[in-house]
Amino acid sequence: MATYEQLPGTLGLAFKRGDFVSTLIDFDPVSFTGQTVSATLVSVVSGQSVAPMTVSFANASAGQVSISLSKEATIALASGTYRWNLKATDGTAVRTYLDGYVEVSG
Repeated sequence: MATYEQLPGTLGLAFKRGDFVSTLIDFDPVSFTGQTVSATLVSVVSGQSVAPMTVSFANASAGQVSISLSKEATIALASGTYRWNLKATDGTAVRTYLDGYVEVSG
């Protein structure tokens, strides 16, 4: 019997407070053309958003997304463990593509 899964991939992040954080993620062969992508850092305790991440397309049709957090955003975080997720929406449906733990030190 065939099985269908739509679980997000897992990507852990780690950085020091006060650092500018940026990475390019390649979802090839996924195309994000016509979609909106967002990423958020959330508290593992409350589940509330603690820092929105900046998301931009390096190449939407090729599935290349850049995520970042400014120096000011990372310095405002307490050291500890968080979670993050990256979601895309086409206006009607939302899909979580990535999630994982975030370790903030320093």
